[in-house]
Amino acid sequence: MNANTQVHCIIEDIDAESLDAQWNAWPVRTVPDALQQPLFGTTEPDSDEPLLNTYAVLDAAKITLFDNPEDAGGLPCQCLYQRQEQETLASVAPYLVQLRAEHDFTRTLFTYNPAFPENHASVHLWHKRPGIFIRTRASFDQLWQHLTQFTHIQDEQGKRYFFRFYEPKYLETLFQALTPGELNTLFGPHHLTFFSYSNDERPFFRISQSPDNLHVSAEPILLNQRIRDIFNQGAEQKFMRKALDFCQQNLPAITLKEGEDEQAFVRRAVALAKQNGLRLELAVLYFVAACWVMYPFLDQWLAEVTPKLKQSDLSQPGRAQALLEHALQKRQEIFDE
Repeated sequence: MNANTQVHCIIEDIDAESLDAQWNAWPVRTVPDALQQPLFGTTEPDSDEPLLNTYAVLDAAKITLFDNPEDAGGLPCQCLYQRQEQETLASVAPYLVQLRAEHDFTRTLFTYNPAFPENHASVHLWHKRPGIFIRTRASFDQLWQHLTQFTHIQDEQGKRYFFRFYEPKYLETLFQALTPGELNTLFGPHHLTFFSYSNDERPFFRISQSPDNLHVSAEPILLNQRIRDIFNQGAEQKFMRKALDFCQQNLPAITLKEGEDEQAFVRRAVALAKQNGLRLELAVLYFVAACWVMYPFLDQWLAEVTPKLKQSDLSQPGRAQALLEHALQKRQEIFDE
């Protein structure tokens, strides 16, 4: 477990792997060993405080046939949306569930079994990363009241947006984007500790409040330009890594020359894709791969194919895929000669 103290919170990696089918195991585990103590370990309460509870905030959109509290297998469960939104958005809403360690639903959250279809939600959910986990001494009702504040967020003009604070992919970015006062609003008076499935950079991880930040006054969380910029920057960095991985995995025999900055090359290729009217993710990935193939003949080749690319009637992914096929053929001709 590695701890990384950020400016205003503490992020710790937890080296946890999903449970498997456990066909011949007895007793059957419901929680991975690495998560048993962090998520369900018992601690002595301070003075007369209650024991710690464990909760999950789950995205119904990621769980097949999960659209009402009864789908949590009898565990305490309630939608975080107000009644009117519940009626129309039940199948894509966030739900608060109070977990018990020895429960089948808990085991499903921590299990991945590739022998079953990915959408078989009654068997496994780990690979879906359907939400986040919270440890706190707060009761179910106290935590529900607290979290309902964050299902929507307002910008500086008062316009409301849905706020997916329970999305593992963006959880770390969110906490790093907030000021000390905004963080204390999210951690709340019960000093929540957040846990999450892996994102693109981390394995399972925990986010807790920095002791240095405990006495900062809470401030409302607004969707301002600072938060927009941080999320946009984070999304751009993630896509650059994805594009580089795409090239390295699909074109392993093609490499840049030693010492070449691969990330800078990919960044330039993404910019060129946008200049050529390609903005859909798959189209940009194909375009970057085509540029990767044509290194080090990129500028000359682009001058030749760009006019044809802009005149094509194909869809964005279709144009980019045709470009990649042309690049592969052109490279073969160059090196065959």
